[in-house]
Amino acid sequence: MAMTPRRLLDQVTSTVSYLRVADRADADPSLEWLPCAELVSNGERLLEVVRATAPGRGTDRDDIALSLFVQAYAFRVASTAIGSWLCSNRSHVLDVSPDNMFIALGRHRPNAVALSRLAFTDQPLAAAVFDDHLSRLVTTSHNTLANPGRQHIAERPSGERPSGQRRLGEATLWGNIAAGCASAFGAFHGAQDSIEGRATVRRAATDFFHGAPPKAQSAGRFVEFAGEQPEPGWFWERSRCCLVYQIPPADPTAEPFKCEDCSLWSSAQRQDRYALATQCSKEQNLEPDS
Repeated sequence: MAMTPRRLLDQVTSTVSYLRVADRADADPSLEWLPCAELVSNGERLLEVVRATAPGRGTDRDDIALSLFVQAYAFRVASTAIGSWLCSNRSHVLDVSPDNMFIALGRHRPNAVALSRLAFTDQPLAAAVFDDHLSRLVTTSHNTLANPGRQHIAERPSGERPSGQRRLGEATLWGNIAAGCASAFGAFHGAQDSIEGRATVRRAATDFFHGAPPKAQSAGRFVEFAGEQPEPGWFWERSRCCLVYQIPPADPTAEPFKCEDCSLWSSAQRQDRYALATQCSKEQNLEPDS
């Protein structure tokens, strides 16, 4: 039976159910669908949307809210394209160009995708993900925030939560883009029911990042850890923090939150975490909290 865009989309969403990707005609009419073409090209509109999500992410800082938004957005774009590539044995990629894509918010972040038309792109996977879409998002996000001068978090008076615009560096943004792509591979890796199936996804992820822009390649790396399982644990290590660590915890006695792949973990802490994770009897297919 010939592969069609709709059949491939159904395969993607049945493999990882929480991706929530739909044909625009079938998308939930109760949601506000935001055109991606506007978000990746209009910084004012992007920042307006981001600021609406900030209170739910526990921050009043534009740089932190935008950083977290970009990471969740990147996951939605990447998982649609990467999922279609994996589910078609690398033969097809659904069109995720900004003109063809809408997002909806949920849990204070990009949470669902609608495609104007179900179609395959003629571009290779990396070009479809980066060249026309996520690279443009990085440029717009980076240019959106002014740079009034940076103050290190340790130099701020205790309890101060300054608002307003801060510079959001390209390296942080590319770290979020790469982490979103890595999470997309992780979602389909966790959905495999065989050792060989998971090994195939790991090989595909390596190939993908080899073809990614240099700034994405340098933003993190996959590592394998030989634990107690018959196959190695597989983890993403990012090179730069996404800034969530700078959100003051609700409990002032608690440590700030660090993501699973955070660059702030020491090498020894990472090894301990990997050893603990590979003691589990099976992987869980859980939605990433990006």
